Parts: sequence; C-alpha cells; structure tokens
Amino acid sequence: MMFADGFPYPHESNSAYRFMLRLPALVSDLLMGLLIFSCARRYISHRHAMFVLAAFVFNGAIIFDSAYYGQVDAVHSLLALTAFVLVDHKRPAWGWAVMGLALMTKPQTYVLGPLLLLITWRRFGFKKVIFSGCIGALSCIMVALPFILHGSFHELLTYMLNIAEVHPLVGCNADNLWWWVTHGKAIMIPDSETVSILGQLGITLSYRTTGLLLLFLLLGPIWYQTWKHPFSPGIYVGAALSVLAFFVVSTQMHENYLYLALPFLAMVCYRNKQLAWLYFLLSLSFVSNMALHYPDFVEFLAPNNPDLFGGAELFWPRYVTSLVNTGALIFAFFPRMFWSGEPYPVARGNSA
Repeated sequence: MMFADGFPYPHESNSAYRFMLRLPALVSDLLMGLLIFSCARRYISHRHAMFVLAAFVFNGAIIFDSAYYGQVDAVHSLLALTAFVLVDHKRPAWGWAVMGLALMTKPQTYVLGPLLLLITWRRFGFKKVIFSGCIGALSCIMVALPFILHGSFHELLTYMLNIAEVHPLVGCNADNLWWWVTHGKAIMIPDSETVSILGQLGITLSYRTTGLLLLFLLLGPIWYQTWKHPFSPGIYVGAALSVLAFFVVSTQMHENYLYLALPFLAMVCYRNKQLAWLYFLLSLSFVSNMALHYPDFVEFLAPNNPDLFGGAELFWPRYVTSLVNTGALIFAFFPRMFWSGEPYPVARGNSA
C-alpha cells in the first residue's frame, strides 16, 4: 500500500494528497475524451467531434465521480474502452492485451469479457481468438507477477474467487431494480436470502441467484445481436447495455458502478437521437444516484434526520432514480433486441 505501517498517513483535508489520489482518474477521463474524439472524427466533422469530446469530459457525472467523489472508475473504463477500440480497428491481439489489464484492474469489467470474445471470434475467426486470448492471459500474468514472486498469489486468487463475499448484500447504494423492489432496504438484506415473491410461488431462489439469472437472460440477446452486428456502433451499444444490465439487475452493486457504461455510450451518442437521449438520461441518473448517497449531500438534503442514509426525506428521489435506471434498460434493451435489422442506424454526418 502507499502508506504502510510506520509511514505518516496524510489527512484527507490535505489538498495535495486529495489531488494526487484523484490524478489517475482525471488523466484517464481526459485520455478517454481524446479517444472518443479521435473515433468520432472518422464519422463527423471536427467541430461536431469537439462537441462530443465536451459532452464527455465536461459531463457532470464524470466530473462528480472522478474529481469530487474521488472514485477510480475511469482507470478500468479507459482500459476496457481502449480494448474495444483496438479490436474494432483490427488489432485484436493488442485489444486483448489491454483487456487483460482491465480484467485485473476491476471486477466490473468481467461482464465485458464474453462480449469482446464474441466480437473477436465473429470478425477474425477462432484461431485469432485463441492467439488473442493467450496474449490477454499473458497480460494478466504480468499484473500478477509481483504477487507470484512474493509468494502471495494464492491470496490474490482467493480474493478474486471470493469477490462476491466482500459485500454480500442485495444492494450497496445502487438505485437499481433491487432498490425499489426492497423499498430502499437493499443495503440491509443479505443477498443469500430468498426472494419473497418467488417463495410464494414455491420457488426458493436467493436474491443473488435471481440477479444472476436475470443478468444472463439479458446478456444472451445482447450477445446474439452483437454477433449479428459486430461492428461500430453495435459493439459499443452492446458493451453499454451489458454494463447497464449488470448494474440494474445484479446484487451487491455500488452507486458508482454505472460509470463504465458512459464512455461506451459517448462513443456512439452522436449516431442518432436514441443513443444521445440514453447517454443524457444515464448521465443524470448516475450523478443523482451518487449525490443521493454521498454523506455530505445526505447531510445537506436531510439535516434533521439521524438516519445515516437520509431516511424518508430521500426515499422518493432515490426511488425515482432507481425507476429511471430500470426504465433506461428497458428503453434501450427491447428496441435493440427485437428489431430484425440494425436497431441503431448511423445518422450520417458531415465528415469534412
């Protein structure tokens, strides 16, 4: 760790310390903005591409997450987005090398692994999947090498295999499906408990198992449609929908886990109005979700409530946010999954 025993731990009010902690995420945000701009420039004019760049780097949700909240979601998001761009630009081996880094950086990227594998297989064949997969595995090994040399690899492996036991709750401040199903009590319910509505039908499934089943029911059609349309914008929409589905129906979700969907949507938000509205809507719901669970905002919005989570004063705003997130998934999922053609046709722009 950066500050081990015997070293002074800077106080959080130290502005230089706070800035340095946020620097990796801030740099990653800027790099993603440049990547989004360079890709947009292939389809639209320089001027319009600048608007797309501004829509990402000046997005209030992005700024809140990285600059104010101090989260590091931008780092693994940059790696995952870069991996998809490299594969899209016919560099699958390099793409999987970067994807290996993303997978070792944050577990939230796991949901994108199968999708990238299908895209690689569909566009470059099974042999290239094997080769690129080996490159990705080598990348993972390089990240794990310090643990291997130190003799603590088993601890890393144990942590990764038991990641679901770190916060075994129905929800961890994510305003998603489970927030409104449990009426705001998701953070107080272990996800090993049986879902009551299924119990009444004689089916005994835990919240966790139910969430996983719902996730795979959503991911299956997403994978199928991406297999049919393995090029831009389909692959980026598929990635964004995968993250959105993961956030909305899975248990143990934190309020910042939706971040990963935004850079993928920014990659294609200029393609048509549906995608632009989806990007705008999720940006609003994301910043609302974080603000309504951030201690300083909770204290400001509900100053007289001793409840750590804000109690009744913040119930309805969070309820609305959870409905918006769930509704956004439905709005984006069903048109894409059940249209016979490409559900998000490209709006041709001036490339001059």
